[in-house]
Parts: sequence; structure tokens; C-alpha cells
Amino acid sequence: MLVLLVAAGLRLYRLPELPLGLHYDEAANGILAGEIARGIKTPVFIPSYTGKEVLFFYWTALWMKLLGVTPLALRLSAALAGLATVAATVWAVRELLHGQRDALWVALLTGAFLATSFWHLILSRYGFRAVTQPLLQALTVAALWRGLRLAEERGKRREERGETVSYTHLRAHETLA
Repeated sequence: MLVLLVAAGLRLYRLPELPLGLHYDEAANGILAGEIARGIKTPVFIPSYTGKEVLFFYWTALWMKLLGVTPLALRLSAALAGLATVAATVWAVRELLHGQRDALWVALLTGAFLATSFWHLILSRYGFRAVTQPLLQALTVAALWRGLRLAEERGKRREERGETVSYTHLRAHETLA
């Protein structure tokens, strides 16, 4: 929880004012998200500005509907995605190290590094769509490892109950009959 509080503080402190002004890519992202928020466009893919995927723009449009089409809404959407990335990274590391003695501490330390990492902090404070990529990568890794672990555990339980043997025995009987 402390890691997320530090991450939130660094990402949200004076968010509308710092960094000063809007970067031109950030402003373009705000225009595109504003069009979605106002209902002008509802694209599946954005061909403008050499093409862009839409996840960040719909996420930002949600915040623009709540807070208005403002730089705060644009930057808040990126900051919250960055904050979610810290939590997702902690989850991913816990899944990767599941069953290891110090898995929780390593996961929290990794989250603390990401929470205070300069590159991720800057990425989270600007309204750039690239902030969603580390989030999706961390969620994918965490879900993949969890799914693999649970599938392996289910397989072991089935073997312990003898389900696999009985299934193959029934199939063998049908084949011979």
C-alpha cells in the first residue's frame, strides 16, 4: 500500500501544472480523445497522425466526460494508467515468484523501483498513449503465469484423484468395443 501511495503522490502532485504546457503529441492525443468524449468519432483505429490504437483514447475520453475536455483529464488518465502499472507489476512479480520465500518483498521492491523510476514517472505525467503498453504487458505476464500455475495445480489434483486414468480407461474401452 505504501508503494502505491508513493506512486500516486509522485504522479498526481500538481498534475495540471507540471510539466509546464502540453507537448504537441500530448495535445494531439487530447484532441483525439476529446472527439471521442464529445461523440464526434467512435473509431476502432485512429488513422490520424500516422495511425494509433484506441485504448488510451477511450480511457482518456471517459475522464474527459467526467472532468471536461481539459489537460487535467488528459494527464489524469495517463497518471492513473501509470499507477495501475505499478500495481500490475507487483502482481506480475508475485506470480512469477509464486512459492518463493521472499516473493512478496521482491515484488514490493520492484513496485517501489517502478513507482520512483524517472522514465515511468515522466511517462505517467504526460498524456502519452505509450503509458498503456507497460500496463498491458504487466497484466499479460501476471495473467499468463497465474493461468499456467493454476492449470498445473488442477492437473496435479486430477492425477491425485485418478481422473486422468479413468478418462483414458473409458476411451480405451470405447476404442476396443
